[in-house]
Amino acid sequence: MESGALAAKEWITLLERPTAVFCSCDEVAFGFNSALYRNGFRVPRDVSVVGFDEVLLAEFAIPSLTTIRRPHLETGVQTVKLLLQLMQNPNEQQQSIYLKGDLIIRESAYRFQN
Repeated sequence: MESGALAAKEWITLLERPTAVFCSCDEVAFGFNSALYRNGFRVPRDVSVVGFDEVLLAEFAIPSLTTIRRPHLETGVQTVKLLLQLMQNPNEQQQSIYLKGDLIIRESAYRFQN
């Protein structure tokens, strides 16, 4: 949360502020939103904020946090598979695996109307 608050203080000083911020985790987003609020800014009126991880508090924050829910079970399954492959073939080049997350849209992200 502290790093999110520091990022918000930096965002406030920018001459041209981004209209949206993606945080590395929901806790960073909480710190970012909190610091903005304490300095007179409002999410999403002044900036849309998106977190990552879908922690339980994301739904109950004010405003509720838009976030990315990652597939925890599939992440674990793929991690075990890769570890087993690495143990069997330690010199084999490892592959990248991409898993689809879900965007959970809540109040912290402004929806543009066409």
